[in-house]
Amino acid sequence: ACPLCRERRRTEAEVIREIQQALADRQLRFVPQMEEEPRGKTALRKVARHLRSESRGVELLRDLPSETSPPGSLSTEWRGGRKNLDWIDDLAPSGLRLLFFGGKGGVGKTTCAAAFALACAEQRPEARILLLSTDPAHSVADVLEVPLCDEERPVGGAPQGLRARELDAGRAFAAWRERYGETVDEAAAAFAAGGAGVGEIVDLTPPGLDELIALATLLETIIEGEEARDLVIVDTAPTGHALRLLEMPDLALAWDHYLLSLLLKYREAVGLGRLAAEMVELSRSLKRLQALLRDPARARFVVVTRAAELPRRETVRLLGALRKLAVAVPAVIVNAVPPAGCARCGGSPEEAAALRRRLTRLRHGRCAIMKAPAVFPPPRGVRGLAEWVRTWETAKA
Repeated sequence: ACPLCRERRRTEAEVIREIQQALADRQLRFVPQMEEEPRGKTALRKVARHLRSESRGVELLRDLPSETSPPGSLSTEWRGGRKNLDWIDDLAPSGLRLLFFGGKGGVGKTTCAAAFALACAEQRPEARILLLSTDPAHSVADVLEVPLCDEERPVGGAPQGLRARELDAGRAFAAWRERYGETVDEAAAAFAAGGAGVGEIVDLTPPGLDELIALATLLETIIEGEEARDLVIVDTAPTGHALRLLEMPDLALAWDHYLLSLLLKYREAVGLGRLAAEMVELSRSLKRLQALLRDPARARFVVVTRAAELPRRETVRLLGALRKLAVAVPAVIVNAVPPAGCARCGGSPEEAAALRRRLTRLRHGRCAIMKAPAVFPPPRGVRGLAEWVRTWETAKA
């Protein structure tokens, strides 16, 4: 009887058909969603039994309902949400330059980032807004249903002020290194000749430095340069990767200063030259990035999660790490919140009570808790995302 369950089943059945056709030569296993989140050995053994079984997807396609909703539309239940987008100013007030979206893999952070970018561009038609993906998976293009690359592109059907880009950190770092590649080789040779044995230091850069340098260089251009954007919304990789990026400025500065000290020590053999100038400029960029990230008036981090125990635990750890890094968190978005009235959707009284407890636990200082409803098919494309973001609401404590 639940329209959300019905539409979800139809949508998943279509995907199952596509999987069976595309991977016909592969061994497939289908694992149904459990009534409760599988945690602990007993629950995991149930998952294992499905992994061992030779069930075929056809079994999951029987008795599909004939009644369906138009593709790409929200169910009637979720229509008629907020008519205005004034709440956007609570998350991204005037003067904010950088807004990160992050969370555990699979919670929908990319979808939320794209939906918020569209809403922000609609609310501020004169603003120049960039939706930037640093996630190597590059799923922003899939969510928006537009082709993207490592250059800013307009988003068809979106307000004119919105642009999107998928950052190619490897290419940006390669370009950065190329500017002083010959000097690096000369310095490495001089280090080796001087018995320092540190010729590999430049190559043994801290993991993630390529992405950090790419982001720092890009932000200088789009936040402080002539082509500055009013707001950059960053779709980050899952939690661990995003935290590494935020922690990198300190580590990269230490690496930069160490390399500079070596250049000074062997300046007679190496010469300070262009490499030293590059390292000094990198140090300045990293310090500016540090100051930006720790300024709540200019940079913030929106955490995306789901109302389940494992995402909740990782979210609590993420909030603690962001607090230590002095990064402001204006809101936690609880994504895919099910409707009330369906036990399978999680709308039973018991599950509703558990959800309220989880939302309360997720509070981080004075940050808001936003609820984004579950919809099927999942929101994609400019129109679907623009409709869906209007259904978000602030959760009551």
